[in-house]
Amino acid sequence: MVLFRELKRRKVLHTLSLYVVGCWVALQVVEVLSDAGLPAGTMRRFLWAMTAGFPIVLVTAWFYDISASGITRTPQATPSTELPEVNLGDHAILLGLMAVVTFTAYVLSLPVQPAVDPQARQRVLVVMPFEDINAADSSGRIGDAFADELREELTRIAGLKVFGRETSLAIRSAGDNYNNVAVDLGVTSILMGDVELHDGNLEVTTRLISLPASNVVWRDQQQRNVRDGAKLQRGIVQAVIDTILPAASAQTTHAPRIEAEECAAGFELYLRGRQLRESSNWDRGIELLEEAVRLAPNCAVAWDALARASLLTWSKVDFAKAGAAARRALELNESLPASWAILAEIAEEEKRWNEAEELYLRALYVDPTSASANVFYAEALLARGRAREALHYALEAYRYEPAWQVAVWKVTLVSRYLGDADTVIKYANIYRDLRVGREYNGWDELGEGYRLKGDAETALSYWGEHPEYFPDWYPQCVRASIDPAQAEGLPAKVRESLRQHLEEDPGSWSHMFEGWQIIRCATWIGEPDIAIDVIEQTEGIPAEAQYLLFAQADSGILRRTDHFRRKVVEEGLLDYWRTWGWSDYCQPDGDSFVCD
Repeated sequence: MVLFRELKRRKVLHTLSLYVVGCWVALQVVEVLSDAGLPAGTMRRFLWAMTAGFPIVLVTAWFYDISASGITRTPQATPSTELPEVNLGDHAILLGLMAVVTFTAYVLSLPVQPAVDPQARQRVLVVMPFEDINAADSSGRIGDAFADELREELTRIAGLKVFGRETSLAIRSAGDNYNNVAVDLGVTSILMGDVELHDGNLEVTTRLISLPASNVVWRDQQQRNVRDGAKLQRGIVQAVIDTILPAASAQTTHAPRIEAEECAAGFELYLRGRQLRESSNWDRGIELLEEAVRLAPNCAVAWDALARASLLTWSKVDFAKAGAAARRALELNESLPASWAILAEIAEEEKRWNEAEELYLRALYVDPTSASANVFYAEALLARGRAREALHYALEAYRYEPAWQVAVWKVTLVSRYLGDADTVIKYANIYRDLRVGREYNGWDELGEGYRLKGDAETALSYWGEHPEYFPDWYPQCVRASIDPAQAEGLPAKVRESLRQHLEEDPGSWSHMFEGWQIIRCATWIGEPDIAIDVIEQTEGIPAEAQYLLFAQADSGILRRTDHFRRKVVEEGLLDYWRTWGWSDYCQPDGDSFVCD
């Protein structure tokens, strides 16, 4: 206690407190300057310096008094010197200083984190569609397909994030402003170029642009026989890796996508067919892809493209064609996510739930960045009642394709099924921006978002943009979903609407929009029998869509029907849940199950 009183007499605690406060102010300044560009580690070195200064200040404060009149030697205590009493405030100061010393020692004992180059944290590449030079007609163009192939190869590179095709097209559509749009999306590099295909020769001019400075950091021009086009593409991919990534990071996460030798004979037809598949000329695209696999039967990417092109409808014939092509593609190259996803979609439609799950996971294993595989899997999980998991995969698709309308819509759909109004509205507005000027541009999603928030009038203002899609009783139903007192007379109106719907278009899924409104309204007003009548009397509803009708958070009244319980058992969904995880809304109950 005498020592403590002597420390107070010599004003040691007071001086140390001022030193700590001054150090704290200095650290704040260093933190601000670090954000402005000070070298990495400056903060830690400054902390070491201040820690080293602490004992120096302690010793100095013991021997010297520092005041406005200058620095003087502290007089030694004598037997007659009266020492000041220690109060509660002095104890608090001492405890505070001990805490500061302890915490500083702990921070300095932590291992030093390696400095991270800001560019290394997020290298984002966009491969713009290549321009076709002197293409006589659309059947001779290959620029988009050439860029697609580069893009899909580059997604396999560790340390590089590559936006998908739809986002690349959206950036191109910005015209002269494309650089600003790309920067807003976080893009750090753009690969662009043009191709000329003439008399069997392929000439490609390529350049790699660094953003935001818009500097050309690499350019190249090559001319080869089109049979060597795959080798030319590999050279471009390697040049991009060498330019963007350090050599140590340039490791592919999978085997190369395209087989240069095996695809040589059909490479031109493959590119032309693939490009036509993405345009309106689907039939001609399929013809060219079929010719490509005939000339190059061991070209996996051509079979993969044929599988995607063949899945035009949900008919058994198209399933058979697409499935056969996908299986052949995977026999040749197991690292093609689209073929795995196609087989999963087919298994899903045929209600082979366990097999579909394995196939979706295989697609994501070979390429977790595949936006289409993430979207397909999200919808499959949603249909099986696993909406929380579905949201993760929908957001992953959006992450790699932020301008892809399907990915944005899928996030909106899953959020809607979870009852998350704010997320619905956020992504519905993004969807609306992407579809500006089109007849259907997100008004249904925004309507549902505001209904979930309990704002019926704002919801109806969006649905009112296209009243032709809604029966005249629908506004009353929307209000009744929020205020049940508004439901008077609605069941009879909805049943009459269902009767007319079935008479005018019996058994058809093609005009299901009105049927969907009937199902929604019947659910809101507590009339599950009406909703089940629509489902049972309408034929041709895809299997996935049938289950989506029961998957919304507020569809508990439908999930408790005998129809749903029978469906879950007879069509194997119960076995799927037991194997892969239960629905958000249904749980095991002994040998059976219960749903909320």
